[in-house]
Amino acid sequence: MYEITATHAKTGIPFTIDLDTASLAQLADVANPGKLPDAHKRKYFARKQQLEKQGRIGLVQAHQERLKRIMESLLKRAVGPEDDEVHKALKAKQLELITILNDWLVKAEGNAKGFDELTLVNQLRGPLQGLKASLTENVSGSGEHMQSLKRARNQVGDALSRAESGIRAFVKGASISYRGSLATGWRNAKKSSGGVAQRINLLQFDSDAFVEIPAATWEQWRQLGIVTEMQSKGKMDLSELITRANSAKNAGGQPAEKTAASKRVHEQLLGIEEVEKRIRGAMWTVKGYKKDEAQADFSFVLQSSDKTKRELKSGNLYPLEEIEKAGLPLTEADLDVIYEEGVLKVKMPERHVRMSDGVPEKTYDWVPDSASHTSERPTEAMLIKTYFEAGKQLRHVTPPTPRPLTDHLNAIVDLLIG
Repeated sequence: MYEITATHAKTGIPFTIDLDTASLAQLADVANPGKLPDAHKRKYFARKQQLEKQGRIGLVQAHQERLKRIMESLLKRAVGPEDDEVHKALKAKQLELITILNDWLVKAEGNAKGFDELTLVNQLRGPLQGLKASLTENVSGSGEHMQSLKRARNQVGDALSRAESGIRAFVKGASISYRGSLATGWRNAKKSSGGVAQRINLLQFDSDAFVEIPAATWEQWRQLGIVTEMQSKGKMDLSELITRANSAKNAGGQPAEKTAASKRVHEQLLGIEEVEKRIRGAMWTVKGYKKDEAQADFSFVLQSSDKTKRELKSGNLYPLEEIEKAGLPLTEADLDVIYEEGVLKVKMPERHVRMSDGVPEKTYDWVPDSASHTSERPTEAMLIKTYFEAGKQLRHVTPPTPRPLTDHLNAIVDLLIG
């Protein structure tokens, strides 16, 4: 036991610490370790270096275990004899990855200079990406799951697309989209189970639908005090916007034109609320959609088009390994890795399914352009409009010559007698 008395970095109060057993977190509590007495200082930094070295070695060993798990998964998935080209490619990549990790183990056992986990992970990505040409991954799940997911998307999308014209009748340029697990097929990272990403639960899901408001209109609502300053480029629940618009139109001591503008926005939002009620009724018929005894779980969020662009660019963040543990190591290897709050995360592409206009923004350039729901499943009104806008010529039909009444009566008499 090597106990010393030091000053606490946060409280400034003297405390006792055992430098033989202290953790890195406990060492961080020591204020100004460089000003400790020489003997204590040497012991302090020796302990810190020892723990940091153990931490680096532990990181590399964790990635060695991760690599072992990935390669076992890929080898199980590879069909054919063990000496075919696919298995040879797998074993060659495995050797390449082992060599990379051995080099990093040497770095870990040395000093901290040049050791960076993010760089390590990115070096492992390259060889794994090279396997994508040989092996494919079942990104979406089983065929039965995909059929059910497609059916749910179609039913939800059909209800939303028929309502979009109603939304646009109240707010020019507005559009309806949905995001979340119904759009991507994957639940967000907060709903992962045991560190494994989860596919959508088609027995209990919602649509995560929202109304996108043009940025200029959203800014006008902010100037009226309906959109909060905090959400000037963000999103708000429809119910909150209605409440704030009602307060804005009833506020005293303001110019008449501002009162009139707030009243107009309030009426627009009430109109959207009526559309929301109709959609809620339609969602009741969608198999697997969340509902209680009274109604389906559906409500609108409204957001600025600026927020939509940011969401699509930033993607969905999952802690490293959650996608891999869900059976998609090669997919995870394709994704950018970043640090967020001290945790390595991969950036899954965000997907918004828009009812009309396609969304040009996307998380990665290699992600396919998203198609709008109505481009694949146009509504009846759209089909009729397209027919008449195409300039088709209606064919003239000559009506048949009517039969004389006497001939008609004679035919009936013949039928009765004969």
